[in-house]
Amino acid sequence: MIKNEKQYKITKSKLKDFERSLKVCREGKFPDPVIHKAMKDALKSQMADLKKEIREYEKLKNKKVPRIKISSFEQFPEALIRSRISHGYTQKQFAVKLKMPEQQIQRYEAENYRAVSFETLMRIAKVLKIDLEKETSVKIGY
Repeated sequence: MIKNEKQYKITKSKLKDFERSLKVCREGKFPDPVIHKAMKDALKSQMADLKKEIREYEKLKNKKVPRIKISSFEQFPEALIRSRISHGYTQKQFAVKLKMPEQQIQRYEAENYRAVSFETLMRIAKVLKIDLEKETSVKIGY
């Protein structure tokens, strides 16, 4: 997942590198056609993944994602990041809103909010105007 402009630029650059590599691979002569095909397929797969990440980031940046759906609590950290991007906040702007250092937001997002307190999660959700639309039940396992 692309979390900021720097990662976006790096991902776009990597995509160009893969495109150049695929062109070289297509033009080159390889003694083993199976290995040649595997190389091309691997490059195409990597390119598809990068393109998907770029499209998602661009949609979020252009506010074309009105709702972020999650089906488990494990997805909540990425939903927070997607929501921040969709609101148009850079990590720096978001940090100012939360009255904390930019590096703290960078760290939270880099670690997918693993070390954040529940109180801070609630502050973040409030700033992002996150609304949980359905009530849910908690299954207690014994």
